Parts: sequence; C-alpha cells; structure tokens
Amino acid sequence: MKIIVSENYEALSRQIAADVAEVLINLERPLFCPTSGDTPKGLYAALLDLQKAGKINFSNCLFVGLDEWTNMNGEDEGSCRQSLDVHFFGPAGIAAEQVCFFDGKNTNGE
Repeated sequence: MKIIVSENYEALSRQIAADVAEVLINLERPLFCPTSGDTPKGLYAALLDLQKAGKINFSNCLFVGLDEWTNMNGEDEGSCRQSLDVHFFGPAGIAAEQVCFFDGKNTNGE
C-alpha cells in the first residue's frame, strides 16, 4: 500500500492523477473503474488537465462503472453515471462504446 500525504486536496488530486496516468499509458488496452461522488472530482479534473496537456489519451481505455443507485441510470440527474458523464466522460470526449455501466432501473436481472 502506498500512503500519500499532501498539502491539500488539489495537490492530492494531481498526484493521484499522475499515478493513474502512469498506469494507463503503460497498458495497451487499460480498464478503468471510476467511482462517482464528490471525493474523486478533483482526480477527474486533474486527469482532464493532463489530457489537455497531451500527457494522456483515453481513446484506448475501457471504463466500467463501479456503482449505481437502485432505480437510477445515466438518464437520471444524481445518478453515478450522470455524474461521471458531466465531470469526466463528457469533457474527456470518451465515446459511449468505451463505457459499460450498471442500469439501476433494470428489473430483469441483466
């Protein structure tokens, strides 16, 4: 386990983004399982900064949603998918076919 001590949230977000980027750029077809919520928003902003600087490219990545609320999906405001669409997938230009997410409205077990 690696323990990171940072001066503030922004510095921690940048360090974790650099660590994530280092893993992703060294894999041919990386799989990234992002989580939603307020805590990782700084990470996603820092990853977008790295993308803008040309230091990471998400076009070869696949994304699998880690979580979703029951009775919600990406069409619902406040859903995990919608949060990631707004704060990461959309701004990063990640294509829909790169993302697999739970559908919390699905009632047939699929």
